[in-house]
Amino acid sequence: MDDIDVIDLTSSQNAVVAADASEATRREPCHFWTLPLEIRDTIFEILYGDRGTVRMMGRAYWLCQENSRKRSNRRRFVPKAFPNTIVHDLLVTKQYFEEAIRVWTKRKHFQFGSFLDFGFSVSKGLGIDVLLTRNIRSIIVEAQCWDVGADFNALMPALRHITVNLTAISFHYDNEKCMWDDDFSDVELASHRNIAPFLECRGLRSFTINWRLLSKVLTTTEQAKVGVFQAQVHRLVNDVVSQPRRSSWVSASHTTFRHALEEARRSKLEQTSATPPPEESSGEADGPLHDNDIPETEDALLRLFLTRPQATLAWNTQASHPL
Repeated sequence: MDDIDVIDLTSSQNAVVAADASEATRREPCHFWTLPLEIRDTIFEILYGDRGTVRMMGRAYWLCQENSRKRSNRRRFVPKAFPNTIVHDLLVTKQYFEEAIRVWTKRKHFQFGSFLDFGFSVSKGLGIDVLLTRNIRSIIVEAQCWDVGADFNALMPALRHITVNLTAISFHYDNEKCMWDDDFSDVELASHRNIAPFLECRGLRSFTINWRLLSKVLTTTEQAKVGVFQAQVHRLVNDVVSQPRRSSWVSASHTTFRHALEEARRSKLEQTSATPPPEESSGEADGPLHDNDIPETEDALLRLFLTRPQATLAWNTQASHPL
């Protein structure tokens, strides 16, 4: 599906206007029916159309694109003005902003085209960002977005579905050997620098990883190894992120979680017998998760890493995201 470009959501001017969006919407009359027919149709299509993805784009990402285009074209380079689309006008004027939040956050995926845009959008706490991000239910992001130290549990409390674009080269050693050539326990895999940040999320319904493999042609044996490795990562991440949100997890630092994983690794080496895995809750409840929905302890969390068997499930890179 075609993307919708939401331009420049993070400028200070927009944030000031957004601060009193709710009050302004109630105070000002709706001028929708006084607009030309083609503009009314465009706004209606933006809000209720079948396009499934809202692509977030800010000035930082646009400048990167312009610089890249300038390097490629050189003498033939023609500068472009920063685009002001109908979506930009829609959000800045706030005339239909609350309606957009109500419809978009339930039906659409929000895609961040750059970790620069993502980090700026979710970390600055600007008015327009708070109104929008606190209601988003599904996002599509690059793996590098975790480098900005974003706390998804605090910034996006309604978030239920995450899709991550992850490059497989991140799992290569310096000697060009791949991680899927070795057998890793869940604890060892969870401590990997590209996996551990994902495990900070809680209260999700789904966490999908879109793997970007290298152009190298894999043999049948290599494809089987890659499939098993991807399935193990998929199961490990979803086992953790589906756990209910708790205040201790929301405020816990990345270092604290790494320390827990190290303790789990040492405990596993000392074990002589396996501990029965914790029981899983059946079914999926609608609405947000709460701390008391599924009683859980820190010891039970660690048992997820110590006792769950290795996965042999088939990998599906086209998993859907029911909202």
